[in-house]
Amino acid sequence: MIGNGARVAVLAVVAVLLGTLVGVGLAPAISPTAASSGVAAADLPPPRTGISPVNFTLHGDAVRGWGFSNATINKSGPNITVYYGDTINLTLVGADSAPHSWFIDYNNDLTVSVGEPASRDFNVPGNVPRPVNFTLYGDAALGWGFSNATLHPSGPPLVVLWGTNVTLTLIGHDSAPHNWFIDYNNDLSMSPGENASPDFNSPPGTIVVWSFIAQQTGNWPYRCHVHPTSMTGIISIVGGPPAALPRAALPLITEIMAGALILVLGFAVIYHVRAVRAAKRTR
Repeated sequence: MIGNGARVAVLAVVAVLLGTLVGVGLAPAISPTAASSGVAAADLPPPRTGISPVNFTLHGDAVRGWGFSNATINKSGPNITVYYGDTINLTLVGADSAPHSWFIDYNNDLTVSVGEPASRDFNVPGNVPRPVNFTLYGDAALGWGFSNATLHPSGPPLVVLWGTNVTLTLIGHDSAPHNWFIDYNNDLSMSPGENASPDFNSPPGTIVVWSFIAQQTGNWPYRCHVHPTSMTGIISIVGGPPAALPRAALPLITEIMAGALILVLGFAVIYHVRAVRAAKRTR
């Protein structure tokens, strides 16, 4: 016969074991995050936007690998996640002096095989990455970013070649309407001749895909016309003809050059007269 005390002890042990088994069976699965996987937030793929095409910019380096930016290049390049049937636009930028290409190695044989999506070589002479595609997230308080995780009041710098067809996918991160424009004259408002997108996130959730031709060489601020001080960044358009000087500046430059020339000639005449007089006195 088992005493009452022994029965209680046995029941307690059984209860603990059942509780442990139930706890193990019901433990929720923890999804990997950027912190838990050791991957920087900037290297996570952009979240699904619900639209196609999907745009990625990849920087390649023969030694360092791939990255969504030059600062995040890694030998194990960033994960790219897309949905079946999506159209994918890749902007491929070389971070070194070597030629490269990009392809999906379905059979893992290290070479491009029939049926494997493959780009042409990039980072070679005469090969300009066109069109260039950027996805920008906008927030009235947080600024611009290539993703929700990288929003900043001074938005990411954009660098494109003169004459490039630039396509922007513009997504709102808050509930306010926004747009994107190049503020050539830096007056915080849209002026005639400044590249400007339609409003996006109006109503909230509205995504705009908009294109323009980069035709004005120089470093220019880009802004949102609704929030021009909190949503700004710099776009650099390189190559091509230099920025044209305002017409009013040309007569001023001519006058300055003429004045300087007259001043130099005046000093030369005075020096010559003094030299002649000095020579006469020494005779």
